Amino acid sequence: VQGATGATGPAGPSGSSAFSAITAGTNTTSAMVLGSGSSLTVSGSGTNNATSLGGDASALIARLASPTFTGTVTLPSGQALIANVTDGLDFYWTIQGLIIKGDTAERSINFWAQDTDHEHLTFSNCTILGQLWVWGSNCTVDSCTFIGTGLTNRNNALEFTGTGESGTRGTGNTVSNCIIHDYAVRGIWFQGRPSGGTASENIVYDIGTEASDGLGIDMDGANRITWGNLCSRNTIHDCGEAAINLENAFDTLVEKNRLYANGDSFGDYAIQVLAYDTGQTGGGYGAAAQRGEDSDVTILQNLIYSNTGRGIQVNYADGVEILGNTIVANGGNAIKFDDGGSGWTANCNILGNILSMNDDYDDWAEIAFADSIDSIGLDDYNIFNPRSQCYAMVVAPFTDYTLSEYQSAVGKGIDSVEADPLFLSASNYRLQSTSPAIDLVPMGVIGAAVDLDGIPRGRGTADDAGCYETLKGGPRNI
Repeated sequence: VQGATGATGPAGPSGSSAFSAITAGTNTTSAMVLGSGSSLTVSGSGTNNATSLGGDASALIARLASPTFTGTVTLPSGQALIANVTDGLDFYWTIQGLIIKGDTAERSINFWAQDTDHEHLTFSNCTILGQLWVWGSNCTVDSCTFIGTGLTNRNNALEFTGTGESGTRGTGNTVSNCIIHDYAVRGIWFQGRPSGGTASENIVYDIGTEASDGLGIDMDGANRITWGNLCSRNTIHDCGEAAINLENAFDTLVEKNRLYANGDSFGDYAIQVLAYDTGQTGGGYGAAAQRGEDSDVTILQNLIYSNTGRGIQVNYADGVEILGNTIVANGGNAIKFDDGGSGWTANCNILGNILSMNDDYDDWAEIAFADSIDSIGLDDYNIFNPRSQCYAMVVAPFTDYTLSEYQSAVGKGIDSVEADPLFLSASNYRLQSTSPAIDLVPMGVIGAAVDLDGIPRGRGTADDAGCYETLKGGPRNI
């Protein structure tokens, strides 16, 4: 069993004979030895295998963590494999190189850990044809493939669950370098008051059905708050509702993601930030009314293009920083704010972005406000290339503004520019060497050391607008 120094899972007994099936009342996992390439079928009666196998379910998971087992685990239709760990037990298990198959009504593989802080469970290089649920902290899912194709029940590929009302379970979980596709509701879900979670360098696609819109990555508290999370360098496409959803999220960074072809209607979005009242606190955040509280959410250097709905939607959340993004050719507005008529988005900032050719519906606006045009904080150093002359609009009562009208009305956007940003091509959103977006943004405004390609910022006299940096008169990004 692999783990941190001095930490191991249960060891298998010596002299045990090998077998390839676990059946309630017949074979037990305590006598189990599995070699490389073995195929294991779990069977039994009852609503799930935790019931039918009793305590053997936890022992089975420990045996699967043996580095000698690299085979296939098949769960019978409608049954789940559940490892239920009580107070104070650290996992420190590494499960790697397995193919796990299970088609159940909810989660195929469940790791419960009641009121513990550090489970340190690792799934690595596994193929999972089912749903994985991890209820613990400091757990890692890396370089795994989740496939929902053909499953009867395929709600969420991977679910990290936090502690609920209080406590620290659900902290520090990470999913990285995974490929996730063909699930009905969510690809990755951090829920139940999680904190310190990371989703990075994953590829998520084909999430959602006609009956249920899909979310690529959902970081929400599930009617609670969540904080301190990172969503970075993911590629997300063809999700029915949104690529990235943040609900009651605080101190969260969404950076350097590539988001395209998401949503199935004008009202959908690539990224949503939503705040509503939960009456909870955590991580120094949250109050009786979360709407309008400073969220410290930063949306930084993302490439958001060709989505059916809006690029970014901010509902009732204050303190959202939208910095250095390239938002182009989306069916809805590049950015929309809804302050609920109460000024809840008064301190959101839009700085150093490229907003180009968005909103092919009837209002033609790059930026939309549900209630008031002055319901945000700073708005400047953006390059604006509209389908028409409409830079901003207010939904109720309907009013639209050109850039100059917007500058006069609210005194914002003074250093923004209306111009074609001159992308390299219709499908390559890096900048030509003569782009007016080059050196548009004073250094430090975007606040990033490198761009989406990893090229250092500030290669000229200032930073370039959008998610890509180049050098005027010099080499182009390719």
